[in-house]
Amino acid sequence: MSDTHLPDELSQWPSDPFAVLGVRPGVGPRELRKAYTSLIRAFKPEHWPDHFRRIREAFETVQRIAFYFSPDAGPDAESSAPHPAPRSEARSESSTDDSPPRSRPPLVTLEAHWERAVRGGVDAAYRGLVEELERGPPRPELFARLYWLAVVAPEVDPDRPAADWLTRGMAATGLSGVLLELYESELHDHPGEAASPRAVRQMGGDHPGGELVAFARLRWQALCRVGQWDAIRADYDRVRDTVRADNEVAWLWLASDLITWIAWGRQDPTASTLVRLARKEVRALEHLALRNAAYFDQLDWLDAVAHSCRRLRELDDSTADFRLVLRDSWLLPPELLRRPLTEVLAQISDKPVRWVERFDRAGPEALAALHQFGNLLSRYQADANLDAECPHPPNVVRRLAADALVATKSGAGLLRARALRFCLDEALDPGLIRWAFQPDLGGPERPPRWVNELADDAALHHVCWACRLFRA
Repeated sequence: MSDTHLPDELSQWPSDPFAVLGVRPGVGPRELRKAYTSLIRAFKPEHWPDHFRRIREAFETVQRIAFYFSPDAGPDAESSAPHPAPRSEARSESSTDDSPPRSRPPLVTLEAHWERAVRGGVDAAYRGLVEELERGPPRPELFARLYWLAVVAPEVDPDRPAADWLTRGMAATGLSGVLLELYESELHDHPGEAASPRAVRQMGGDHPGGELVAFARLRWQALCRVGQWDAIRADYDRVRDTVRADNEVAWLWLASDLITWIAWGRQDPTASTLVRLARKEVRALEHLALRNAAYFDQLDWLDAVAHSCRRLRELDDSTADFRLVLRDSWLLPPELLRRPLTEVLAQISDKPVRWVERFDRAGPEALAALHQFGNLLSRYQADANLDAECPHPPNVVRRLAADALVATKSGAGLLRARALRFCLDEALDPGLIRWAFQPDLGGPERPPRWVNELADDAALHHVCWACRLFRA
């Protein structure tokens, strides 16, 4: 792509909204508008929905949308904008009575409507796109453009929620493609939308099983986030009958995911009923286990982590944010999990000793939760490009660790306390200490016993790891 300063890979984009737009703080309205226009021309919503969404969010952060669509830049701005008149108009002004009649102008294209919108003529562009839609046939990109105009300028159609264009489009063109992707983003930001009449109507439409399972998965996932169990129960029988008859593996996938999401809300009677129904369905599909073992393994792991989290809740409810992140690791994509995970890392970094004690109280029952937390830390570490970030060479780590810890003669408790302080001071974790003692890095043929003991101490290891990543 790249006429812009941003790479195609969204994960490589900066988090600073000014950097996303390529402007400095204090940017003037003209320069800000120019930067925004350039980016949304490059990253069109039907091709780059997540990129477009990030650009919009950055723009709204830097300058409120009320300013961007102020009266000075409204629908009439085109007439006063410093754009040259179209050639046909310029010729007509200088033409004589003998000039041949002009041919009928061609229909305005989708791109022309979009150009009009980014120049400030949002009302006119919106009306033009609606007219294009009425002329038919329905095209997903038309619905996508109408959705984005309704998002960034809700005043153009105040009685119509922006998401209505997505559900209308899917009803007309199918539950797939760019409209489904945009609706997924909408549900991530506003999970309550999944309970709207618009979403309910989609579930009642005549859709193929493959499309229905894709939409049901997004809707049920959002409904689980807001605890709308009755809404899922209302869908369940129809979705099961349609999808299972069409594709047993797809139904296994959806049923196992539903169990995964509901595992955290079993206190509700309807949620418990749904879990029982879905588990019964999974058991009936055990003949698929040989080729689809991952779904069955996932449920076993889920049960262990959910039980571990319930034990932590019973012992100390101050672990609520930690448990919520583990729940959301099954419900949210990584990019939406990063902020709450960072907040948990901050809590652990602020009081590491207390967190070690919390995990200690749960004993072996905390292990599944800690291992799932470790999965999140690994992904966080990779996304932040911290994979090789050790503050010292291996030989220095070995020397520092030996100087600080080998002389400990007063039992495992004192060794553990000193190890925690040492790891925090040196921005290490017991896993990195064991890494430094590997023979291929110059360490002894067998690492000392205390090295393995510290690295196998799950509470100590994960707390130090969390602190190291947060402070990095």
